[in-house]
Amino acid sequence: MTLLDEHPLPWEVAYSQKSSNWDEKSSPYIVDANGKIVVEHFFQHVCHPGMYDELADLTAQFIVNLVNAQAKYNL
Repeated sequence: MTLLDEHPLPWEVAYSQKSSNWDEKSSPYIVDANGKIVVEHFFQHVCHPGMYDELADLTAQFIVNLVNAQAKYNL
C-alpha cells in the first residue's frame, strides 16, 4: 500500500483556527479527498501559533500542488 492508496487525491490545505482571536489561516495542515489528515503540523516561523505564518502556509501549498500535479501526470 502506498501513501496515495491510503490518502486519495486531490489533497488540499486546511487551517485550524483553535481560538476565535487567532488568524483564520493559522496552523495549516494537509487533508486528502476524504478529509483525512495527511500532514497535521508544520514548523512555525512566528512567535505564536495563532498568527498567520506565511512560510508554513507556502510549504503546505507547495506540497499539495506537487503531489496533485505528479499524480495527475503519473510522474
